[in-house]
Amino acid sequence: MFEEKASGVMEEHEELYRLLFEYSLDHLFMLGLDGTYMHSNDRIHHLNVSKGRDLLGRHIRDVYGGDLGDKYCKKFQEVIDTLMPVSFEHSIQTPQGTYYHFDTLYPVFRKGTFWAVGGICRDITGRLRLEEQLRQSQKLEAIGTLAGGIAHDFSNIIGTIVGFTEMSLEMLPEGHQVRYNLEHILSSGMRARDLVKQILAFSRTNRESYRPVRLQPLLKEVVKLLRSTLPPSVTLQYRIPDSVGHVLADPTQVHQVVMNLATNAGHAMRATGGVLDIVLDETDVDEKKYLHGVLVSQGRYVRLSVRDTGTGISPADMERIFDPFFTTKEAGQGTGMGLAVVQGIVASHSGGIEVESEKGKGSLFSVLLPRSETAETKDEASNMNPSPLS
Repeated sequence: MFEEKASGVMEEHEELYRLLFEYSLDHLFMLGLDGTYMHSNDRIHHLNVSKGRDLLGRHIRDVYGGDLGDKYCKKFQEVIDTLMPVSFEHSIQTPQGTYYHFDTLYPVFRKGTFWAVGGICRDITGRLRLEEQLRQSQKLEAIGTLAGGIAHDFSNIIGTIVGFTEMSLEMLPEGHQVRYNLEHILSSGMRARDLVKQILAFSRTNRESYRPVRLQPLLKEVVKLLRSTLPPSVTLQYRIPDSVGHVLADPTQVHQVVMNLATNAGHAMRATGGVLDIVLDETDVDEKKYLHGVLVSQGRYVRLSVRDTGTGISPADMERIFDPFFTTKEAGQGTGMGLAVVQGIVASHSGGIEVESEKGKGSLFSVLLPRSETAETKDEASNMNPSPLS
């Protein structure tokens, strides 16, 4: 009777162990003292096998290979030598991208004897990406606060320079030899004033100017402007359906966002030509997520997409494209504030930006702005309607 009860308890414990082992979200495994797999569950998306049983009998060096295999063997040997748990991080490159894992190896004793090395492999890719996005968001917030304070004082200084330069020019006759120098000072002052305006747009949020607007008239106006500025080698296409709803926005700032993105797209195709495509539609965000350091809430969004077939963005530059003053353009071709301003404006509208790019194949920037259920008034609509596209 006692043996039957003990046997039942043992079977129940074994079943519980099996369930915990098989349904764990982490990769759980057991290594023999020779470094070969004895047990493994099926959480092995990071390895080039389809089932955990495909690992059985294989050595960890052969499974991971290269430098990572050597690192695994070194950590495995450390557990054997010290009989203490060892934890470490590693990355694995797959066709879908780079994934990061946190592994723990620990000694397993059976009846008081060191019997095997257990292991837990946890995918921390998502956590690391969220941490990086949070750091980026905090960095941009700090930079915005600092830049806003400096820009206000700098604006006063520039205003003085520009004002006295203009008065001096009025006092000098045409052809005076000093006029040439003053005109250059004035031109530089104007450029500095424009830069300060961009910094202020990046750093401040003024929701008082937000109102429900339809983006269709604004985008059609942008298309008219682009037709006269893009080189002949760039083909401009657009899809701006009337069915897309309203957003709560500052039209001037949204206009600045579109012009910045379109200008960058045109610059990326200036040498080879290509296609610039502007699309307006709606999309749903199913759950909260970070988009380049900006938290986007769940809900319905109006999506503005600007696609080009230009040079594309390298993975190294992708991490920095929204940093203020970062630019890949030649000297004199840009200040590096364009995308920083775009991100600041979009974030102040409670929106986000998605970016897809491949070097040599172009880029896609998608701006998401929350859809507003409130419609604009007739007066607001008439102020936004440009002349029809020709």
